[in-house]
Amino acid sequence: MDPGYAPVLLDLGTAYLRTGDYTNAIAQFEKARTLQADNGVVLSDLGQAYALAGKRAEALGILKQLHQASKPKFVSSWDLSLLHIALGERAKAVELLRKATDEHAGWVVRLGIDPALDDLRDEPQFQKLKQRVRIPQRLLTVVRRSCGFKVFGTCIIMRT
Repeated sequence: MDPGYAPVLLDLGTAYLRTGDYTNAIAQFEKARTLQADNGVVLSDLGQAYALAGKRAEALGILKQLHQASKPKFVSSWDLSLLHIALGERAKAVELLRKATDEHAGWVVRLGIDPALDDLRDEPQFQKLKQRVRIPQRLLTVVRRSCGFKVFGTCIIMRT
């Protein structure tokens, strides 16, 4: 693995994050941050790891950085929503997911399968958003259950 290739570090960090290994997730995201300090995806992933590890102050610091970075350049509402989910701010997360949908963010196709969104699945507004995006339930069933795989990152898929 090329230690200077941030996307691999992000995927590895995401795998650690989804399996609850927050220490290693933070380490991978921090490595990616040294390569792409002001990248919204990197900062969002790092903030999520801090929040889920119980390091709320650090996560809020990252959130502040993301909001400051969004003034001179684009920061995806999708990435902001994931950090708000990790912070337990469900209403704000759904609002940002709605904005991401309005912005036609490509990641919204993951509304039905991304494990980072699991805490929102009972929210009526989240259900309405999924209907608005029109992801076929049959496709979600195939991806999530029938093939026996879980999605952990943008390209890491592990057998369950």
